[in-house]
Amino acid sequence: RVIELEGEGLAILSTHMASRSCASYHSSAREFLVWLQRRRVVMLVMGSCFVLSGLIVNCLQLCSLPLYLLSRTAYRHVNTRLVYLHWSVLPWAMETWAGYTIRAYADPKYNMLKHCNMESALCVINHRGDLEWMAGFCLIDRIGMLGGAKAIMKDVAKYIPGLGWTFLFMEYPTLKRNWKLDKDRIPAQCCQIKDYPVPMMICFSPEGTRFTQEKYEKSVSFAKSRGLPVLKHHLFPHTRGFSCVLRAMKDVVPAVYDVTFAYRPGPEPSVMGMLNAVPCEIDCIFRRFLTADIPTDSDESSAKWLIKLYQEKDDLVAYHMRHGTFPAPELHLPKRVWPSVVVAVWLTILIVPVLVFCWQLIWNGAWLTLLLIALLLLACDRVLQMMARLTETASASRYGLDDFKKNR
Repeated sequence: RVIELEGEGLAILSTHMASRSCASYHSSAREFLVWLQRRRVVMLVMGSCFVLSGLIVNCLQLCSLPLYLLSRTAYRHVNTRLVYLHWSVLPWAMETWAGYTIRAYADPKYNMLKHCNMESALCVINHRGDLEWMAGFCLIDRIGMLGGAKAIMKDVAKYIPGLGWTFLFMEYPTLKRNWKLDKDRIPAQCCQIKDYPVPMMICFSPEGTRFTQEKYEKSVSFAKSRGLPVLKHHLFPHTRGFSCVLRAMKDVVPAVYDVTFAYRPGPEPSVMGMLNAVPCEIDCIFRRFLTADIPTDSDESSAKWLIKLYQEKDDLVAYHMRHGTFPAPELHLPKRVWPSVVVAVWLTILIVPVLVFCWQLIWNGAWLTLLLIALLLLACDRVLQMMARLTETASASRYGLDDFKKNR
């Protein structure tokens, strides 16, 4: 009996040691992977893959332009599939490469899982940080609507090679950030996409710019001077812009989704942090409102509805700060495998042949050709840095700061 007990003890001890060894192995492997991800050359290779894939997709989109003259419906169907070959890299970069955790919440009464991939909707998104737009891409991909994603964005973004040019081919509405120009541009551009053949998720941030303390103080001063509610966690929204967009799209958008993002304690999400594989946790809560229930007969009535919505957003963010979650059940939106498949294909097509070619050049001593390839990689790195700076709060524009009253 003693021998049996000793044998069982040795078996338990060996199992325990094996499990600790396995855990230690996985921990070491993860540490090595993070170390590798943060090497400049690895980031340069992955960034070059993203930029080059975008340029290839741009070329394919350019080739599809004659189809626009023959059939806009066919052109749009083709492009919703082409852009997925580029845009799906973003969910992969955020969730797989950087290890971001993105959770979605919604009250069961909104029945979001039934509606969200079956209808076009206008999404009202808060804009507190740098990467809400990319987290939105991740969630839209999970519900299978990434090809139909739209955003009302600043005009300068469409000039960025790769990603920005895809926005141009996909007919994204853009803003000059000047109400005298935008009050006519917005309805005209929205009318152009009314007959889009696939359900659209049109994202719009009425705040118009990223949250900074300086802009928040201007927002508070503006609200107090007009006798309006003072928000604690958001900038005061652009009520005129919201009313303009809603009136232009109300006959093709049956619902308005309120999407409120909040961050859990930890590193602040940023493009450079994501490239360095610094994981973050982002939560968002969905609410659904019927467009027919939102007043659009006047700017004043639409403005009151939006201001009330932002007061509720403020309460939701405050609740998240206190409790670390939102007051609703978590939605089951599993990640899709397709972004990883697309990235694997791009790496196989772009990076592996380049590495083989470079090895042959080194072997044959073709240093001039190697120099040209290095310059191409540096150019890709420049484009990536440009995109990163465009999303950083620290380099945000002064929009909403110099002319807060004029633009509200």
